[in-house]
Amino acid sequence: LVALLVFSIGLSLWHFSAIYEAQLRSSLVHHSEHVVFIVMALIMWWPILGPLPELPRPGYGMRIMYILLLPVGQVIVSAFLTLAST
Repeated sequence: LVALLVFSIGLSLWHFSAIYEAQLRSSLVHHSEHVVFIVMALIMWWPILGPLPELPRPGYGMRIMYILLLPVGQVIVSAFLTLAST
């Protein structure tokens, strides 16, 4: 749940207009965005592919549910971007 929320919220935050405009103007912010995306992707995939026995993977059903729930956060952001007037 934490990994899913970190990924969805983190990806959504980068789509706010002020942050998006800042990454277009500054190469430092733009490169930071890419580093954050890589870190968030690693966090997102950890519950599915994590090799540590201390943090066991969930069962197959939970992994499938996790993968199916991942796009929900992006659909919400996409709806706001699509329906925005400007």
